[in-house]
Amino acid sequence: MKKILSIILAVILGVIATSVLACSFIPKQFNINLTAPDLIKVWNSEDQQGAYLQGSEEYDEIMALYNESFKTTILSALFYGKAFATSSIVDGYQNISTSSLLNADDDLFIEFWYDTVQTVQFEGAEYEEEFDNKYVSIMVEVLDFSSLTQFKAYVRYGEAGTATYSYYRYLTYGIQENLYEYVQSLI
Repeated sequence: MKKILSIILAVILGVIATSVLACSFIPKQFNINLTAPDLIKVWNSEDQQGAYLQGSEEYDEIMALYNESFKTTILSALFYGKAFATSSIVDGYQNISTSSLLNADDDLFIEFWYDTVQTVQFEGAEYEEEFDNKYVSIMVEVLDFSSLTQFKAYVRYGEAGTATYSYYRYLTYGIQENLYEYVQSLI
C-alpha cells in the first residue's frame, strides 16, 4: 500500500512540476496591438516634452520598450494575480484634454500620432459600436511599476490642444518600469 501511495504522490508531483514548468514558458498576451505610429509625442505635466519621428533612435527605443512591457508568461501573470485577466475596451465619454490627463508632476503619457485615420481594433477585428471608431492619435499612460499593472490607452479624437475627448479606452496590463525610465530620461 505504501508503494502505491508513493507512486501516486510521485505522479502528482510530476504533473505539478510539469505544469509549473510549462506555465513559465507559455506567454500571456496583453498587447493591444496598436499600429506603429508615424510620430510619438511625450507628454508630462501638461507640456509636450518631445516628438520623435518613425525611424529615429528615440522612436525605435520607445516602441521596443512599449512592446517589451507586454511580454509576460502565464506563471508570472499568476504570481501578480492576473492569470485570468484580459485586455478590454471600455465605452464611455471622457474628456482627455492634456490638462485633464496631465494634472500631476509624475503623470507621463506617450501619444501615438498617425498621418492617416485609424480605426479602433480589438482582438484582430474592427471594433464597431454606435459611436465613431476613427482616430488620429492615442494617449498611452506610462506608469512607473515593476509589477504587472493595469494602464489605459485613450483613443483621442480631435487635434492636439483642442477640446478633445475619448469614447473608447483600452484597458490592459504591462510592466512599464523600463519604458517609464527611458521616457523620463528624454524629458
